Amino acid sequence: MKITFDHISIRAKDVEEMKNFLINLLGLEVGFRPDFPFLGYWLYSKDVEKALIHIYNEEASFYKKDLINENFKEISNGKNIVNHVCFYSDNYEEIMTRLKKYKLDYSINLVPDCPIEQIFIKAPEDLILEIQSIPKDKK
Repeated sequence: MKITFDHISIRAKDVEEMKNFLINLLGLEVGFRPDFPFLGYWLYSKDVEKALIHIYNEEASFYKKDLINENFKEISNGKNIVNHVCFYSDNYEEIMTRLKKYKLDYSINLVPDCPIEQIFIKAPEDLILEIQSIPKDKK
């Protein structure tokens, strides 16, 4: 079996704020999304045909009640937004420019014995994004 990253779903209190943050920081674009009966967006990278991030509002429900295992409970208590999501960027300098342009809070962690830098960015609703990248001077 081959497992690859498909997408991440984020349950947001303010869908518009989360969408704008991710578009501004990562350069993603709003794209096709099925006509679900709740507010949300699917965000795409320019060269990827599949949505990387699905954002939906707190009231969203995906589960048909007759198809749910009796032990499964859908919980939305504000704590089940994802803790952090990691992406890889091939352009460290562009990421740093965007962080400064949008005045975003971030922290950098150096990976031991490796040129990769982990950039942790505080997103709306306490979501943390990690972007791994290699500065040009370390390539």
